[in-house]
Amino acid sequence: MTIDQLVSDLNELIRFLAYRNIAELSKEAFENKYGKKKIETLVLAGNGLPYTSEVIANSYRQGLVDKIILTGGVGHTTDLLRELMANHPIYQKIDATNKSEAELFQEMLVQYESIPATAIFIETTSTNGGENAMEARKVIESVMEVPEEILLIQDPTMQRRADACFRKYFANTKIINYAPFIPLVEKKGMEVCFKETKGVTHWEMTRFLSLVMGEFPRLADTPEGYGPNGQKFQAYVKIPHSVEAAYLRIKERYPTVGRK
Repeated sequence: MTIDQLVSDLNELIRFLAYRNIAELSKEAFENKYGKKKIETLVLAGNGLPYTSEVIANSYRQGLVDKIILTGGVGHTTDLLRELMANHPIYQKIDATNKSEAELFQEMLVQYESIPATAIFIETTSTNGGENAMEARKVIESVMEVPEEILLIQDPTMQRRADACFRKYFANTKIINYAPFIPLVEKKGMEVCFKETKGVTHWEMTRFLSLVMGEFPRLADTPEGYGPNGQKFQAYVKIPHSVEAAYLRIKERYPTVGRK
């Protein structure tokens, strides 16, 4: 496999994983696609990227959402979140010790993004994507009617899987996905590097490749996967042939790469 082929295949996977139903978060985009200028409820699924708090804050300040649901206890991304917060020019002021992901995002939004605490509802027990969706539903049912639409935001490498989990637990709700950024790559010399996109500096390339490749065994509707014919954590995900082919080519080159 050439570097050019690797870049092309990796971008094929990234575009699939970093799922968006809407091109941008704006009143115009919502109205053009859904006939309304706002979506009442936004859910942030637990993740390790402080940048997602900025996306949420901008959505609230634009009047795109009224209520913010934050999910996430202590899971596999919590240490990354704490590490990145410690190196963040603003969020480093937050004491992250012994706090859940939802609590940390709540502090970012309230203390440093000026989002009113009354607009935010959290759960602090979920440790994986299926639990994020299940616990988010419990929180929503405790404070409001289950909405017709939910704006869902997650780490872009996990957005597709988050959608599948939320579709399982919110079968009668339209899930509007918005990956906060799309971390495309390019060739520089003989290296694969990120394109200049806000948010991508959170990862080393080897870590990023592992995250991306680790998603596909989970998405596949196989006995080992997370779908209806596997562990039943999520709804069915249709993986296009071009995406599957790109995954298999990269897997052939890097047979041991993938998040455990």
